[in-house]
Amino acid sequence: MEHVTAPQSETTPLTPTCPEKDSPPDIITIDADGDLHLTVGENKCTGVLSTPHRPPGPSTSRGSRASHMVLEGKRGRGGSARLSKYRYLKSAREHKVQGQQEHQHKKAVTYIVCSKTLSRSSPFFKRLLYGGFVESKKLEAGGQWTVYLPEDEPAPMKTILNVAHGRFDQVPIKWGTVEDLYLLTVLTDKYDLTHLLRPWAQRWMQAIRRSYEDEKGGVWSGSPSEVAPQCLWIAWELGDEDSVELLVNDIAYGSRLDSSGRLNHMHWKKSELVFKDVMEPPGMVDLIHAQRLEAINGLLQPIRSAIDEAAKGACSFGETGCEAMLVGSIIQSLAGGGIWPLPENSAWELSAEALEFRIEDIMFFENTLDPTHAFCADTFIQEKNIKSTAEWKKPELTDLHKRHLAAQAKKSGLKSSDTNL
Repeated sequence: MEHVTAPQSETTPLTPTCPEKDSPPDIITIDADGDLHLTVGENKCTGVLSTPHRPPGPSTSRGSRASHMVLEGKRGRGGSARLSKYRYLKSAREHKVQGQQEHQHKKAVTYIVCSKTLSRSSPFFKRLLYGGFVESKKLEAGGQWTVYLPEDEPAPMKTILNVAHGRFDQVPIKWGTVEDLYLLTVLTDKYDLTHLLRPWAQRWMQAIRRSYEDEKGGVWSGSPSEVAPQCLWIAWELGDEDSVELLVNDIAYGSRLDSSGRLNHMHWKKSELVFKDVMEPPGMVDLIHAQRLEAINGLLQPIRSAIDEAAKGACSFGETGCEAMLVGSIIQSLAGGGIWPLPENSAWELSAEALEFRIEDIMFFENTLDPTHAFCADTFIQEKNIKSTAEWKKPELTDLHKRHLAAQAKKSGLKSSDTNL
């Protein structure tokens, strides 16, 4: 699997005229007796600021309001945590170069750490530092031992290093954004470090669960579209099977298809790929496609069946007038909503959520019927569940999915039933 990060804004190499181009990395001491300098990230310009010293907002950041929900709580291993309302954060330095527009920077950071501690924390680091690779220490060479990880984000790496070195008072319970926790789990997956999160995993998932449900029922009528894929990755990495199932359903319900048949969601009034700049758990796109078709079928099939039955005769008294009225009113309403003729499940490009909204607007003209036959319309609507909210079945996780989630839950100490969304 390719490991990628989800930067908050477009990043480009620093231009030759930018004074930050050759600036040395910041140095942070994790272990005062450390023998290794671990340089994480690289110097980058992260986009132009339209207003001086303005924190990135919807116009300058890829993250939606949902991806900037704040985790509040105490530092350390105890205390409660909860994702609260959004705030926009500065994640990079701001600088103005003469002749250029004001822009932000991301800078590399060098952490002074103990190589033995890292090697004990992860088989990856053990191989990297003591397995004969280029980065391995050459005692005869002398000088400073430095290892470069330019593709990684410095901030989540700092959390990992603090945990590995037993500096639990430096482990944040108050996360800046949902994306911060997502980026942390990207690194724990990449370097096989999930077990380090065991003291905090359950509390972090509970915080995500509460906030996700709050936002789902608040600002959005459905799934918080952009934050759901990030939460899906977090649940995947920590081994929360129940939450993975729910998030797959929510993403499937809220996703539409682009002209190439790829899953998209709406982000600030424009359509973006569901897993754009977000790690996709293996096989999840196929699973979401299948769930999406299941949701669409759950909405359209009752209408198909109802029309077929009404055409055969649905009157409780054996007369024909009310069937014609029912079928005609259904077809008129469907046509007005752009869903007549009824599409094939795979041909519906909008989301299942959009389809449900249109179906809810179906009008029956039962008031024009004789009061006796109005009973037929009421019975027809209730029995056929034309306007009901469909209850989708759980996604069918593969054996590979289930084995992975069970293994991750064992590492993180997570009990899915205690933290599911």
